[in-house]
Amino acid sequence: MEDRILASGSVIQEFIKKDKNIATVYFSRYSPEENLQEHVWKNGRSAVTHNAFIKNIDAATDAFTEYLNATKFQYSLLGFSAGL
Repeated sequence: MEDRILASGSVIQEFIKKDKNIATVYFSRYSPEENLQEHVWKNGRSAVTHNAFIKNIDAATDAFTEYLNATKFQYSLLGFSAGL
């Protein structure tokens, strides 16, 4: 437990201990498969810039932004699934 990063602050820790409706879930220190943002980045990179030389960073940024705005991402975490 000492190697895990918890919500800092004794007030938060005490609140979590007292509230019986809160379950603490411990993730590995490095677990990109559980990080939803990693999936968004991977999909966006594959769709927009994968294996391509970026000649114009502004155009690449615009293309990535368009991809993000037009895409619904599916995710699953702790047995719950949803689409963004």
